[in-house]
Amino acid sequence: HDVSLQRELASAYLKIGDLQGKPYSPNLGDTAGALESYKKAAAILESIVNLDPSCLELRFDLAAAYASIGALYSLRLRNRDEGVKILQKSRDLGEALLAADPSNTHY
Repeated sequence: HDVSLQRELASAYLKIGDLQGKPYSPNLGDTAGALESYKKAAAILESIVNLDPSCLELRFDLAAAYASIGALYSLRLRNRDEGVKILQKSRDLGEALLAADPSNTHY
């Protein structure tokens, strides 16, 4: 598998998801489509993070995908429990990124 190609594909799914239904941003109002796009991005990122867990940028992208999924569940789908569970995964990744590189303000 070409990791850079997979990362580009995941990035495209994140951008499509944002356009479809990112909360608190201009979007098309397609919550179901956004959730599907974000989940596809997360699945791709999970697989490439497993191949290269030391890549902090991939882990950051995965945390962003989880944050988007969690926000949709919590804010649009009114499934607070699922939203909190997924947002927790995003937070855990963020904390690990901060611990791995405390001087990087990007994460």
